[in-house]
Amino acid sequence: MEQMRPIGYWVKRLDRAIEARFERTLAGHALNRRHWQVLNALREDVRTEGEVERMLEPFWTEDAITWAQVKADLLSRALISSEELNELVAAGCVCDTMCNFLDAEGRTVAHPLNDRVMSIDLESVSKARHIVLASGGAHRAVPIRATIKRVGCNTLITDEAAAKALIGG
Repeated sequence: MEQMRPIGYWVKRLDRAIEARFERTLAGHALNRRHWQVLNALREDVRTEGEVERMLEPFWTEDAITWAQVKADLLSRALISSEELNELVAAGCVCDTMCNFLDAEGRTVAHPLNDRVMSIDLESVSKARHIVLASGGAHRAVPIRATIKRVGCNTLITDEAAAKALIGG
């Protein structure tokens, strides 16, 4: 019969297994668990850099890459620069739908970036026989609504938070 071990042993063993799995899964993208933690934190809500750093600080070990390193790496992979993102937001952009930058009414936001990206024309999408839109989170309600105004939607796949935000509840 296996010896009883303290809970701390099992927690550490689980943490090592999770870390190894992240390494295997994300290695092909040159990412690690810290990148995933940052992206997961940002996915939930718009946060300041300080909030993200404070939120993740307890999970980062001495030998882990720093918040500054993760941020620099993720920004270097971006399709658009921080400056372009700020310009789009200032111009009223609430989302990109298949690399088409839309305002809250579903209209295309005029920006030089539109000439650089390769995307499917949303007019073509709107003519499809059945349009499925998948997105979630309460913070995605405005982008979901803008996309529906632009291309329509026959089937919406979402979560409870987005659904409540969409119906005003």
